[in-house]
Amino acid sequence: MTTTLESRTLTVSIAREAEAVYQFVSNPANLPQRATAFCQSIRQAGSDRVMQTAGGEMRSEERRVGKECRS
Repeated sequence: MTTTLESRTLTVSIAREAEAVYQFVSNPANLPQRATAFCQSIRQAGSDRVMQTAGGEMRSEERRVGKECRS
């Protein structure tokens, strides 16, 4: 059986330079500020980050996207 999850897309305009927005959004420490419905808090645990979500804890490995991957 396949489970289908509901998704929601929100669009906002940000009166900042693209580089400033990228720096904020790409910093995982800012996730609780920008994804409030998903991430309640985040902490470092070794090389992983542990996010507290409504569904419990979720681990995430550190990954960086280089400037060449940005559009």
